[in-house]
Amino acid sequence: MNNYFCSIGKDLANDIDPVPNPLLCGNYEVNDKKARFYFKAITIQDIRNAFAKIKTAKSSGTDCISSYFLKLALPFIDNSLTLLFNSSLEASQFPDAWKIARIVSVFKDGDKEIKSNYRPMSIFPVISRLFEKLIADQVYQYMNENSLFSPDQSGFLKHHSAATCMLKNTDKCYKGFDLGKLVGLVFIDLKKAFDTVDHQILLEKLMLYGVQQCELSWFKSYLTNRKQFCMSNGTESDIGDIDIGIPQGSCLGPLLFILYINDLPQPIKHSTISMYADDTSLCYQSSNMTQLIEAINMDLKELDTWLQGNKLSFNVAKTHSMLLSTKQRKNTLKSRNETLHLKICGNELQDTTKAKYLGVVIDCSLDWREQIQSISSKVSRAIGFLKYAHSFLPMETVIALYRGIVEPHFRYCCSVWGCAGKTEVNQLQKLQNRAARIVTGSSFDAPSGPIIEGLGWTTIEELIESETQTMVYKSLNELAPRYLSELFIRNSQLSFYNLRSTEADLRLPKKRTSNGQKCFSFRGAKLWNGLTAESKQASSLNSFQKLI
Repeated sequence: MNNYFCSIGKDLANDIDPVPNPLLCGNYEVNDKKARFYFKAITIQDIRNAFAKIKTAKSSGTDCISSYFLKLALPFIDNSLTLLFNSSLEASQFPDAWKIARIVSVFKDGDKEIKSNYRPMSIFPVISRLFEKLIADQVYQYMNENSLFSPDQSGFLKHHSAATCMLKNTDKCYKGFDLGKLVGLVFIDLKKAFDTVDHQILLEKLMLYGVQQCELSWFKSYLTNRKQFCMSNGTESDIGDIDIGIPQGSCLGPLLFILYINDLPQPIKHSTISMYADDTSLCYQSSNMTQLIEAINMDLKELDTWLQGNKLSFNVAKTHSMLLSTKQRKNTLKSRNETLHLKICGNELQDTTKAKYLGVVIDCSLDWREQIQSISSKVSRAIGFLKYAHSFLPMETVIALYRGIVEPHFRYCCSVWGCAGKTEVNQLQKLQNRAARIVTGSSFDAPSGPIIEGLGWTTIEELIESETQTMVYKSLNELAPRYLSELFIRNSQLSFYNLRSTEADLRLPKKRTSNGQKCFSFRGAKLWNGLTAESKQASSLNSFQKLI
């Protein structure tokens, strides 16, 4: 397995025809301000703050020193660590001992006998992860202060999440429905994206983002001379060399990857692009099917060129397209025999009626029935375990199990799919009612309302409302990406609103259809306007959540 992990990135990169890199050729600019990045000296307090964010449950690396032990020893070694880290920065050298990774094979999906269905997760020494965390914090701060991150990227960034990315995408789709447009989506899958990152291209990109020579030498040292081995059933494989790709499981890896693909949206001229790390989607709207197909195909061709120039490639078999429209429009298209025909690398994409993106099942009508069914299936299995556990565990433990294995399914991205129909939401409510009866040992026909209230649980509808209101609060208070903040306008910003009682309210955008009213910018504003004045003016997120 280790031989496969060590060679797969190079093998894939060698199969890609050499194409000039558009950014390195000067096709576009990514650092208009000519900002420059220099390392800052690391202080003892920096180390203490960074270590507090490292989970003590994390596995130890090749040095066999656990994070728990380091936490105990930190007051006695923090000064030595400060000297060690700063010496590394001054010498532009990353210690070779910290470049050896123990690989854990993480199964993704599909056939367990196929090696490509496993993801290599690298485990490094805790001290190495601590050092990387400190450097990553400096780079993040520099990129944010100079607005260098692509606004289309939502992965690994502060205040960004899968939910914010999905809200942005679905808001656009519902607005398209409201205008009577067809919406074309492409869910793009890349082949082993982290494993095929070219180090030389990455270093040249870092230089364009303003990383100076000494700092660039440090990053070069960090990337080169890396080694890894796999461990299975207590047996270690031979150590293999890695000269391509970015280690998954490191603290700097995710940041370096999003910097590597940060300019990916640049050649896209027609579609809206969204990225969550390497999970990428294209979206284009049009009233005309022919125009929609032409526009997306042109963008896919440009994207293919960009990928080749960056030694990355499409996984055509797992890249899917989807045509979103209202049921009435679908019937019209069917009668005309109009379908979505998109191509990548000469291969026609598989058109689908549902797809899983960022853990959420999207269907071609955006009515969320498939997502609700997916949640119901997962929750039903979890409730079966609750029923089994209730027979021998105390009630407090079973309640904790509910919080850990049932509620997260209800909560995940519920601000996105929460606009589903009442029938679908009620389907989830019935499952919560069932869980409540099991936890309390109540009979199957006992009224669920008093039981849920007694447990202090929120109903599904209440959960959806509170999560949506919380996301609006974040959007209005710089705790969410700008692409969500821009969806809302306060009445106080409009000259014709001068009533103090409504100035904290949000302007409710006009929508022609019920689909239009499902967009986050509409239902979020409507729920917000229904809050008390005290809630809207809460000074912190914690205070807001207590008031709603």
